[in-house]
Amino acid sequence: MSCKCDLRTRAVGDGCRYCNPQHYIDILEDQTKDDSAEIEELISDIDSYIKMTSQMSNEIVSQQAEIDRLKGQRDRLYEELKEARDEVANQASAAHELLPYKPHRYEAYKDQLDRIDALIAEIEAGK
Repeated sequence: MSCKCDLRTRAVGDGCRYCNPQHYIDILEDQTKDDSAEIEELISDIDSYIKMTSQMSNEIVSQQAEIDRLKGQRDRLYEELKEARDEVANQASAAHELLPYKPHRYEAYKDQLDRIDALIAEIEAGK
């Protein structure tokens, strides 16, 4: 390979790497500096994305733990509600048998049973 620059280009100093090697070296150095700066910026962006992803992952894990805790609490409350329903049903039955002349007592228990059954149905629908 040899220089193919014309005399004017050589004289001005804008020649190729053969007739003006220092100019060519300067251009390569500038390109290398620009490329290095761009690489550093990309590395910084990647580090930022990694940190952000890690934070989001930690947040997801934390939210999942809270969801699991709430599900456990819901399940405990569901069991307590079923036990309360059984107790109210027993009281309603006893009131109906022992106090046949006071139907309003039985109706009050029946209303409680209906509300508890509605809550149980809501919980079961949400599972």
